[in-house]
Amino acid sequence: MSACIRFVGIATVVALGCASNRPRQRLPPPTEATGEAVAEDVVPPEKLEEIQLILQRKQQDVAHCWTDEAERTHNRNLVIDVMFKLTIEREGRANDVQIMKNSMPSKEFESCLVTMVRGFDFPAIPSAQEMTWEYRFKPLY
Repeated sequence: MSACIRFVGIATVVALGCASNRPRQRLPPPTEATGEAVAEDVVPPEKLEEIQLILQRKQQDVAHCWTDEAERTHNRNLVIDVMFKLTIEREGRANDVQIMKNSMPSKEFESCLVTMVRGFDFPAIPSAQEMTWEYRFKPLY
């Protein structure tokens, strides 16, 4: 167990930010009375920022997927760039998490990451939002 803990210590993670700072939002059609779009289902910017902060903070949790992969491949110099797409449902749960790019194609790593992201708690939002995010994992040295 202590070897595993030490091994986790050599991993560093770098948040690369959102591949798309603004998730796609669909405005409803204009109302007849004013001709302006009603933005009831638009996610407020502060909720989007909160979601991005959660993804940044949770990268530390997902780092154990890197550790598992480094142990499985016996490669302590492993660098993984991964981009994933997810849909955040109105209730704040991640749904439909898909790997879009992975510099180290590994079903085990991808499965670990998808499972972790599906477990994140996001804030409740007015409408489901699709977004992409990128993580980079590399050794500390």
